[in-house]
Amino acid sequence: MGIGEVLRYLEGDNRKCIFCGRRRPDIIVESDGVGICRTCYEHYMRESVKDYYETDELVRRLFAPFLYTGRMRRALLDLKFNDCRAYAEPLGKLVAESLPPYYLYSDYDMLLPVPLHPKRLEERGFNQAELIARTISKYLGVPCCDDVLFRIRDTKRQMNLSRAQRHENVEGAFYADGKSVAGKRIMLIDDIYTAGATVRECAKELRGKGAAEVSAIVVCSNFMKNYNDASKIQIPIVK
Repeated sequence: MGIGEVLRYLEGDNRKCIFCGRRRPDIIVESDGVGICRTCYEHYMRESVKDYYETDELVRRLFAPFLYTGRMRRALLDLKFNDCRAYAEPLGKLVAESLPPYYLYSDYDMLLPVPLHPKRLEERGFNQAELIARTISKYLGVPCCDDVLFRIRDTKRQMNLSRAQRHENVEGAFYADGKSVAGKRIMLIDDIYTAGATVRECAKELRGKGAAEVSAIVVCSNFMKNYNDASKIQIPIVK
């Protein structure tokens, strides 16, 4: 334990870890009284995927460092549905610090958070993808733009739909400003990748408006079987 951690412990300044739920003096990433303790941070850094996935021409690359299960799943659900928006910054930084070297030296023009429909945004009060994207934006030095890609149709929640239904649910749900994306290399940011319907529909709209390339970074996915051998993973793609 470092001197700073000792002082925080003696002063009773212990912040809550978003994963283990304990109040600890060794919080590494913090935001509004919460963060990630050293033990959980080291665990997730060890277990994170160490490379990106090659997909296809629509979504060129996908980086999904964590598995959507256990404490990671609980933290994301709390972020989205229990108004724990302070969780977004620690999660975003955890993702940013897991990025393969390729992302650190790539010349992407902008980060685009997957948008919420205005009705959903009003209900929730924030877009979790945008909050996560803004943290990653600071880390990469690539601007995060929230006025380029829009959700123009209020879709059903994806979680209870089949893979085919997810694709149908989001078909034609997004609109991109062609002047802003034409010729640009774009990185989409979202919280979860399951069947890939949402990310791919966004990419379809962006490529249709002239984007040179679209890739994606998400916090986690539900399809990883072997964390550190991404080459053996079959990426779920809805076409």
